[in-house]
Amino acid sequence: MTVKRERFREGYTWAEWLEVLGADAQRWCERYDATALGELRADYQAVPTPRSVLCIVDRAGLDTTETVPRIVRACEQAGAGGGVDVRILPAERGGDVLGQYVVEGARAVPLCVVFDDAWLQVGVWGPRPRAAQEFLDGLRADLPPEELDYRLRDWYLDDEGRSTLREFLTTLRGQGVHPWRAGKRVSEGVWKQAETAKGRGRGRVGRRSDGTA
Repeated sequence: MTVKRERFREGYTWAEWLEVLGADAQRWCERYDATALGELRADYQAVPTPRSVLCIVDRAGLDTTETVPRIVRACEQAGAGGGVDVRILPAERGGDVLGQYVVEGARAVPLCVVFDDAWLQVGVWGPRPRAAQEFLDGLRADLPPEELDYRLRDWYLDDEGRSTLREFLTTLRGQGVHPWRAGKRVSEGVWKQAETAKGRGRGRVGRRSDGTA
C-alpha cells in the first residue's frame, strides 16, 4: 500500500485548486478564511516537518468542503524546516488511491494521507471527524438523505472546525491506519511505519512540547 511521490506531485496546490473550482471556490474560501488554530497553534507548530499531505476530495461534497479547507489552512501554519506540502486530487482522478483505503466497504472522501520526509506514510484521516460520525449514528435510521445532510451541515456550523483540527493534528504528528479502516496485515504495517517516523521526528526536535524527552 503506497502512494508514490510522483503521484503526489500530480495533485493541485491550494492556489491551483481554487482556479480549478472557479465560481465554486467561494464556500472553500469561506471555510479556509474562518479557520483559526487557537489553543492548537503551538501543537501544530511543534509537528516534525517536512510533511506531505495528499487529499482526495469531492469538490461539492459536504464533508470535503467543511474539512479540507481547514486542514489546508492548518498545514500552512504547521511545523518548520519545510513545513507541510498539501496537494489536492478530485476523486475522479484519485480512484487508485481511494482503492487502497476502504472505509466500511466503501471508497469514502475526503481522504487525507500524510507522509514524512523519507516518504513513510505516517497517518490517514477521513472522511469526517469521529464526533460527526457519532452524531449521525445517533440520528433515526429512517431519516431521508436530505434531512441527514441538513442535520450534518448544522453540526459542522456549530463545531466550527474544532473536531477536524484536533483529529488531524494527531494524524499529522504520525498515527497509522485504525484497525476498522484496513485489514490486519495492512494496519500492522502502517503502524510500524508510523512508529518509525515518530521516532525519527523525536530525534530531530529533541523534546516534546510538554517538556519531556
